[in-house]
Amino acid sequence: MQVYPSNAHMSASFGTHPENRHSQLLTPVSHFPSRMLPPPGTTPRVLPGALTSANGRAIPIGSQVEVRRFNMRLREWMPWIPGVVVGHRVERFHVGMEVDLYDVQTTYPQKWVETYIPFVGELRDGLHFMPSDNAQDMMDRVTDMKKVFACVNVPAASGSGTTPSWAPAIVMSKRSDPNPLVFVLAGPLRGRKSVPAPHILPYTPETADALRKSGQVIHLEKGAN
Repeated sequence: MQVYPSNAHMSASFGTHPENRHSQLLTPVSHFPSRMLPPPGTTPRVLPGALTSANGRAIPIGSQVEVRRFNMRLREWMPWIPGVVVGHRVERFHVGMEVDLYDVQTTYPQKWVETYIPFVGELRDGLHFMPSDNAQDMMDRVTDMKKVFACVNVPAASGSGTTPSWAPAIVMSKRSDPNPLVFVLAGPLRGRKSVPAPHILPYTPETADALRKSGQVIHLEKGAN
């Protein structure tokens, strides 16, 4: 997966100040399309990364790692190649979801620097990141990066009108789209594609609790609390 660097001065603060993580939902780089203020208690989603390691820090600059790309046409991973970490930052995607990105310099077939996402299996260091070679695992993780709580209009039981309800969903639109479309994962609209979602929120347990406490209707997937 190719990810291009965002404006450096906007993203650097999150890479150098990990205490900001979880605490700031609305920022200039949150890609938060909703005009609705989130209910109190809503928290951004932070995908697992090196900051969950024992020392609480990212892979140091200069570390030796291995990186790879996924061939979408063949649906398989390309071979690992050695490289050196030359940069680290945190990128915010849908509704403030955070993911760690690493800039890695490789020398095969020529010297080059590209960005890799450990969460989807593109980087390993033998310590914190030891990804699976399973292609379906990679596809599932890419989908998981797009998972949110979406407010969708559900047909009313009376048969007349609709009722706004929240449900876990996969964002199908570009993250810059102010009017996202989603694939609904639970509730009466489960399995529907390209459903308009005027409001989306981070997919976290805290968000689900915040929605319940504010008196809003929320549907969860089977097995979820």
